[in-house]
Amino acid sequence: MNAEQRLLTEATEAREKGNRSSAVDLFSFVRDGILLDGGDFQPTKHPEIYIMRLPSAWNYGLDELPGYDRNSHCLRLTTNMDVTRDEQNRPVGFLGRAHPLVRRAVDRVRNLSFGGGDRNTQDSRVSVVKADVEKPTLLFTFLGRVASNAGSEFEKVLAVKVGSDGETEFYDQAQDWLSLADPKQAISTKNVWKNYFESCWETATQQAQDVAQTNWLSVAEAFIKERKRELEIEKARQTEWLQQRSQEITGNVENAVQRSGERSKTLVGKTRYGIPLHRVGQSVTALRYLEDAIWSRA
Repeated sequence: MNAEQRLLTEATEAREKGNRSSAVDLFSFVRDGILLDGGDFQPTKHPEIYIMRLPSAWNYGLDELPGYDRNSHCLRLTTNMDVTRDEQNRPVGFLGRAHPLVRRAVDRVRNLSFGGGDRNTQDSRVSVVKADVEKPTLLFTFLGRVASNAGSEFEKVLAVKVGSDGETEFYDQAQDWLSLADPKQAISTKNVWKNYFESCWETATQQAQDVAQTNWLSVAEAFIKERKRELEIEKARQTEWLQQRSQEITGNVENAVQRSGERSKTLVGKTRYGIPLHRVGQSVTALRYLEDAIWSRA
């Protein structure tokens, strides 16, 4: 009996330590991502409450979160999940694994893995390979993303090839440009940058960004159009199912008599299940309200 109690106590303590460790690590992970993107992080008088000023790209879809101030783009966060308000009785948030900021921090790290770091904070990954090109060429990679309030909807790795003469070529399919980055063809990077690319780097970078952005818009618009079409079909099916289900619940109206008055109009009758007709109207209204709520949140 004592052994079982001891094991239970140890398991409880281990779980509490794990939860505390997870919360601290998660908090630090998000904080570092925000700082990397140009945000800010400030402690408060409360030792477990902090204020994070979010980068502009992190601010969508946060209006309903505890602790978020849409005017200042700041979020009050705590490392203790038992703390729900600060000293001024304002709500504070807590970072769980499903928190939108955690997902954005993960996206930021993934973006870095594709060489998407800002040149003022982290160097992009650069290597040199031999390839079948007529002149020294730069290959830039980008991560295009379509996001909604629910998070990332669509992502695609893009590439732009820029020759030393300024000629550009856009790729939206990986198989079209991977041969230009074959690790088996890697060579020493010594003096390659200085001899071939140092003088044209700034211009080539701007060209690649412009080409990637212009072409990505058409790719994104095509996806958004198709996604909207799919959602409309899904909504129509949901509406049809909702109507059929309401009919199954309420039944067919029999012998309904309409009585009109100067001030009100009431439908009188019963369904085959004996439900008063005015109750049926309320049921259908409630179902329609539910349908509207479903699609307003989608």
